[in-house]
Amino acid sequence: MMGSRRAVFVPGSGAGAWEWVRWRPVFESSGWDVSALDLEPSRGGIATTTFSDYAAQVLSALAQSGGESVLVGASLGATLALAVASRAPVSALILVSGVPHAGTPGWPRQPVRFPDVVPWSTRGVVETLAGLPDADPQLIEGLPERWRDESGAVMRALWEGVRVSTPSVPVLAVLGENDDQVPTNVGIAMARRLHADVIRLQGASHLGTLLGRRAEFAARLALAWLDNVLGTPERD
Repeated sequence: MMGSRRAVFVPGSGAGAWEWVRWRPVFESSGWDVSALDLEPSRGGIATTTFSDYAAQVLSALAQSGGESVLVGASLGATLALAVASRAPVSALILVSGVPHAGTPGWPRQPVRFPDVVPWSTRGVVETLAGLPDADPQLIEGLPERWRDESGAVMRALWEGVRVSTPSVPVLAVLGENDDQVPTNVGIAMARRLHADVIRLQGASHLGTLLGRRAEFAARLALAWLDNVLGTPERD
């Protein structure tokens, strides 16, 4: 039986702790102690920030959580979760629209050239709408000003494929069936290599699994999965 329930949420590229606005309340209302990260640039600035810099921040957050935690990552955050899972007290992994790791059939996709600084802080409403066709308009209004610039080195590492070890803990992959960044068949191939369970969210985009109209539903399904693989918490 699982006692205290802790979860550490890791955001995707260009985002932050705010990205979990739909998931975090679902977990907290079910009694989970949730910590959501804001990934920070290295001392040299975002242009010099590496994947390893972010991984170190995730490990630090896990150490500060006070015990064994469930690690929940979105997109880039999912890859970070896979990269650190063997080095920290993690009881389960939830990968939401995860970027596939090295060796996944169909990944990397076609080459993309990333500048040293990817200027996502300049995203407007039109770009945000394009990336979130399945979100409520009132949510979209406040999002453009929240995006931050991202490290080109981190994005290049993702597109080349990050090497990870197969986790020894239960893994759940939450996939959007309308994901235009990580096609569903590639996400399923990733899940198979990780021996992961899969939730396929109909009508959900890459960001929609987190911020779309069915994001809370996805979070509730993830909680049900956790109860199944970890057990319900002990009662006093």
